Amino acid sequence: MQIRKITAIPMLLALFMLFSFAAAAEDAAPDAGKHLFFAEYTVEETEDAEAPVDYASAYVWGDDTRYFDQLTEMQKEMYTIIETAFANGTVKAICVGGSEIVRWDVGEIYTETFPIDTTQAEFSSWAGGISSSMQKAYTAFLFEHPEYFWVRSGYSYSAGADYVDGELRAYVYMTTPVQPACNTQAKIDAFGVQIDKVVEQLLDDTKDMPVVARLAYWDNWLAAENDYNTPAASSSTYIKSDETPWSIISGFLPGYEPVCEGYAKAFSLLCNKIGVPCVQISGSGHRWTAVRLDGKWYVADPTWDDPNYPDGSSKNFSTRNYFLVSQPTNYTPSSEILQSPEISDTGYFADGFVRSSTEITGGEVVLGGTVLIALYDENDRMLDVGTCLTLPWGAGKQMCLAPAFSSALLQKTATAARFVLDDSWSPVWYEKDTF
Repeated sequence: MQIRKITAIPMLLALFMLFSFAAAAEDAAPDAGKHLFFAEYTVEETEDAEAPVDYASAYVWGDDTRYFDQLTEMQKEMYTIIETAFANGTVKAICVGGSEIVRWDVGEIYTETFPIDTTQAEFSSWAGGISSSMQKAYTAFLFEHPEYFWVRSGYSYSAGADYVDGELRAYVYMTTPVQPACNTQAKIDAFGVQIDKVVEQLLDDTKDMPVVARLAYWDNWLAAENDYNTPAASSSTYIKSDETPWSIISGFLPGYEPVCEGYAKAFSLLCNKIGVPCVQISGSGHRWTAVRLDGKWYVADPTWDDPNYPDGSSKNFSTRNYFLVSQPTNYTPSSEILQSPEISDTGYFADGFVRSSTEITGGEVVLGGTVLIALYDENDRMLDVGTCLTLPWGAGKQMCLAPAFSSALLQKTATAARFVLDDSWSPVWYEKDTF
């Protein structure tokens, strides 16, 4: 989540106003010279603010709610217009030199009428004050639509007004900066085709798995296929020339390593595809996700699940230390712009979900409890994940009956579907026919 610095250029009369980038634009915003009142604003990125969440007054999230639901009516109108413009492809590229994109023209996102005797000072006060609503609406939109990888989180807007039928009609016109690596339509299309192919494969690979297993598979895949991009995270100028580490490009495509936003956006997009409630959360200079399962919200952070975060140099599987867990003590969600959901006091798996070298994952250490087991092939690739029942097996031991993995999957695994855990939860493997 970003908070931004606002710079304003209010004008006494539109006749004297020059729109700063109109000369370079093929499809620019309305001409300032044609409006009675006009003001222009630029909202730029700054560092995250650390603001603790007061859960006593937190927004109440439900199964079907999202950031959109905590917006005011004005903000919802802005969000909906922005969302519709992107979905319908009416967001236009503003180009220079024929093809190089410098910003995106979203268009008119809000209108309001005022009494005919409204003064310039009153209009300027309204135009400047509307920025916080735009910021909240656009931030909510970006958090819930990671698929629009070619835009950035900053934006510019202009506000103008005209006399219409005895009233003063005011408008808000919005443009957004381009993601540097996506400065031509050809590049955007190429990235889009590659991303769609990877996402479709991940969805297809997990289509027959339970929901929790699908999430675990994707968490594992993101760790195995990526390394945290320490150079990007530690450079204050990196984002000015290449923003791919902050987008789904880096999470899904080889050669574009992600920072936390890249991991979180990729994971949330996959959840969105199968209808699992999942939100991105920012705070303390970090971005992660929360997932709602069985009526509760759990943290799922593929960044910290990557064993090579932050200084590793080789790809490896997820640790599962931050997969469906309660609120980590070092995570401080920011409530500066959006209110994040309240996280469950306990993790989805009581003792966490940790992949060990022997391919077993931990869970509730209670008789009759459940653990989550992953099946791996001979190349150490995870084939499936599911919950299994633990039953007593001699003194201080438990037997785990694995879920109904398909025979095709079992034939690919070097390990049996049933196993025994001793007091230290070290696995003792048995062949399927032992019992």
